[in-house]
Amino acid sequence: MLRDDIFTASKDNTGHMDFVGAGAPGDLDVQTAVVRLLANASGYLERDQLAAKRCINRAATLLESLAPARGRAAKDSPSRLISGGLAPWQIHRLKAYVEANLSATIAIEQMAELCRLSVSHFARAFKVSFGEPPHRYVVRQRIARAREMMLATDDPLSQVALDCGFADQSHFSRLFRREEGESPNAWRRTRGAAPDTAEPVEAASSMRAPAPLAA
Repeated sequence: MLRDDIFTASKDNTGHMDFVGAGAPGDLDVQTAVVRLLANASGYLERDQLAAKRCINRAATLLESLAPARGRAAKDSPSRLISGGLAPWQIHRLKAYVEANLSATIAIEQMAELCRLSVSHFARAFKVSFGEPPHRYVVRQRIARAREMMLATDDPLSQVALDCGFADQSHFSRLFRREEGESPNAWRRTRGAAPDTAEPVEAASSMRAPAPLAA
């Protein structure tokens, strides 16, 4: 388990997204995500320095998102907008929002609203900028968070699944195997972490109903 004073404070301050101004993620949510990333980095710094570095880099990106977005749109290159992709301020805002809300439902409608675009326009622009649909991006971020938790904590897979926004452990295991080529338990064991002896057969469960982009 991570240090209680860090991880508990992070959990206690999470909730629905608090919007500031015209759709920017709330400072508290971004700070919560940064605290979690830095706590994870310290949790396995000696075991996997590359993973720790990724956590720190992601925390730095989130901190950058706290800078006021006003005026960024005017500085964006017209050619960047004409190409059909998202503007830099939109990309930063989306990354911060997703990172701060991985444990909850992330709807494409809300992502589009953050960028001040229609859903259809947003979906096209997102794919141009990220190289994949919003749904796929969110799933990959959930998997990345799960990898960090499995290395940095001894939480059971059922808790990891819920904390990363998956419907349940079976849902998490199925998508993790599709992404990594092995089950979460096997992945965790080969990296020196204690396996979860309660890993179930990958079957449907009703612990939490699937929601948009929560896969």
